[in-house]
Amino acid sequence: MENLIENDYIDFDKLFKDLSEDQKDSLIEYKYEVERCNHILLFLDNMEGFGLDKEECLYSDNELHFSFSKVYKDANESNPNNSYEKVFIIFDRSLNEFSSYEFEQG
Repeated sequence: MENLIENDYIDFDKLFKDLSEDQKDSLIEYKYEVERCNHILLFLDNMEGFGLDKEECLYSDNELHFSFSKVYKDANESNPNNSYEKVFIIFDRSLNEFSSYEFEQG
């Protein structure tokens, strides 16, 4: 069974920034061969306005899950919901690399 650490004790924002900086050369090296590397680099360059969703982040023995979202204040009479973008990134601790990138829009 995986050991999970309470989110209250982890600075996921700093952890993500540190990992991104440490992995940047590797992401750049593989950006044309591994699609997720290119997506993560694009996200890093354009993450202004995105906030970390700490409740959806996870720190375990094997992986670190990071969740970011950006909400647009564009609700109107015909559509009462604001549109949003979400980015989910997983860092594999055993491989010491970002292993997943997912994007959701609504």
